[in-house]
Amino acid sequence: MDFILRNIYSGTYKGNKMQQVKSLVGTVSEKIDETLKQSKQASTDKINALLNKMMGMDDFKKLSDEKRQKLKIPFENLLQLVQEQSLIPVVTDMARRFEDDKYPGLLSDMGAWNRQPSRGKDFGDASKPGKQDKEHKISENGTKTIEFVRMNQIQVEYGRAWLENEDDISQYLDSLRRSLHHQVKQGKKIQL
Repeated sequence: MDFILRNIYSGTYKGNKMQQVKSLVGTVSEKIDETLKQSKQASTDKINALLNKMMGMDDFKKLSDEKRQKLKIPFENLLQLVQEQSLIPVVTDMARRFEDDKYPGLLSDMGAWNRQPSRGKDFGDASKPGKQDKEHKISENGTKTIEFVRMNQIQVEYGRAWLENEDDISQYLDSLRRSLHHQVKQGKKIQL
């Protein structure tokens, strides 16, 4: 693109060459717009899938309407930001960062709210970053907070880089099962 613009200003493109350049720039612009639109749709679908998964959980259904709304606010805010964004990599990264960083905290808050006595003080505030009590293992009312571990963060001890046969699959699944059991025994929940 810079090459084309430099040549336009230097006078290299004369006559109908200028029209060809405008046409090419228009085509590239349309393709970028289409790719941005597809990225926004993919990110929106991913965010909505996470929201629907959370809303389908029994812990979510047990919460008061007020707390359910607090959990939905970050999703709604992110969906708005995605639609306002004009840079493709930023759109994609916003959804990934939300899934990796914010979503586990929301799940943790949801679990903590369900273990908290109804008359007690609210534990964390999912709608305000920095107000969540994710760093603490024990909440203000003495209940243990839930720590979530993403499935892709779990280290599976397996000495090979790929699986070749049924024995390899069995050995890998055994190692994965041990790793998952270890996480659960430590009181963590595994986010799929």
